[in-house]
Amino acid sequence: MADDPTTVNKPIQNRVGDYSLIRRIGAGAYADVWLAKDAVGKYVAVKVIDRERLALISRRNREEEALGFLRTKLPEHLHLIRVHHVGEDESRFYYVMDLADDATPSTQDSSHKNAVAVDTYCPLTLDEYVHAQGRLSVSNAIAIIKVLLSAVACLHDRGFLHRDVKPSNVVRVAGQWKLADIGLLTVDTTEVTAVGTPDFMPPSGQIDRTADLYALGKLLYCLVTGSSPRAFPQIPNAILCDDNRAAIAEVNDVIVQACASAATDRFRSAEAFDMALDDCLVRVESGTPKRRSVLHRALVIFAIVATLVTSFAIFLSSKIEQTPAHSQRSEQELTSLFNGEDLSGWHKDKPNHGSWSVDEGVITVERTDEYKTLLTNDAYGSGTIRATIIPTHEGTRIGIGYHHPGGPLFMLMDDKYTWIRGYCDDCPPDLPDRWRSFPGPIPRVGESIELEVEYGPDRVLLIVDGTILQELPGATGSGSIALHIWKDDAGGFGNIEFRLAE
Repeated sequence: MADDPTTVNKPIQNRVGDYSLIRRIGAGAYADVWLAKDAVGKYVAVKVIDRERLALISRRNREEEALGFLRTKLPEHLHLIRVHHVGEDESRFYYVMDLADDATPSTQDSSHKNAVAVDTYCPLTLDEYVHAQGRLSVSNAIAIIKVLLSAVACLHDRGFLHRDVKPSNVVRVAGQWKLADIGLLTVDTTEVTAVGTPDFMPPSGQIDRTADLYALGKLLYCLVTGSSPRAFPQIPNAILCDDNRAAIAEVNDVIVQACASAATDRFRSAEAFDMALDDCLVRVESGTPKRRSVLHRALVIFAIVATLVTSFAIFLSSKIEQTPAHSQRSEQELTSLFNGEDLSGWHKDKPNHGSWSVDEGVITVERTDEYKTLLTNDAYGSGTIRATIIPTHEGTRIGIGYHHPGGPLFMLMDDKYTWIRGYCDDCPPDLPDRWRSFPGPIPRVGESIELEVEYGPDRVLLIVDGTILQELPGATGSGSIALHIWKDDAGGFGNIEFRLAE
């Protein structure tokens, strides 16, 4: 019997408290956001956190801690998402928020105040807005950042840090931009765990008030350049050739200070950041430059690039003593394990481990509620595995590894990376000898990123796009090379290669 299409996105339990869950509109590793309706028929957004899924990722329940703050201390502010209710049951806890405006054009009569196109509704995030509009004018970008600064200032004044400011966590509600997703909200103390989205985190890893301001600086950069945060501090030539060249140069001064590598060089408060934007806006609108020629600004940008590269190199060397060994490792040619046309040389170890196929030179698998593993027919020992991975949806959990007891499995896990030792049924999370999570660059849906595992008796290196994220104790053994995708996920693999250790 075919599935009823109206139930595809409905959960097993289609209610939480007094709220009917209608359709899933967002998904992550341990939580889903639902379009829902309350007892009087008003549409709302409900974030539902699954305790069991959360426990697989971290022993520390940060989201529940944040909900505790919501219940007692979170202030109300025009540009902070309003949380109406917080609740829990045996397996889940949840919070109810204002529903964001719809990003999808609709023919539905919008004159009704509570009109929602249920079947097509998509929340309007700043990410969606910029993708639809393209880069913003300097004045429009500054206007958005100023309202978000007011929200961050409100949090900071009450002793909180947000820790995950990024475009997808900014939503428009009734025409007002609001800072949302309080999942990583925490008390501002001298020791704060470095969690969040790596592309919007300071390179030093220090998490304090200036880290929230750093993220807003990166966000301002993305709005005015239309570039990825990873492109910072490069200014596209096409923008510098536009009529707003002087305006870009002015706002770049503010961005550079907000995103300084050292916390001491950044704005010390949201108010200071806001004042700098006011000054910038006056100069932009009056056409009065502050001080430097565009050529001088370009030289400053190159100097900043050099400073960032140097700072990041120092940071990596302090964390990973053997990084130079990686840069000097053998460049012996890698052997391709995938012919780009079919699955010759590969097999599933169990019939239910996914429906794998090849599509335009990429190995793909259907999204199902089972773990999906594809193995090489041959066994491999010490060496280097390299593969391009492509997440196909938000929150994808996908990776590569050696399929033998004790062999490393290196996974992109939603908004972080995870190393798991060996293939086993009982792998407790975040134990140093079995499972470890850490930040790294996170690709967008449909973007590719290169994972690499250098495996041998002396050490195991976990590498993303040529940068070492972790160095672990060495291990030995041989087995099939594995492509792995988590339950309820899908993705693609390309350019799968191996190099035998010397």
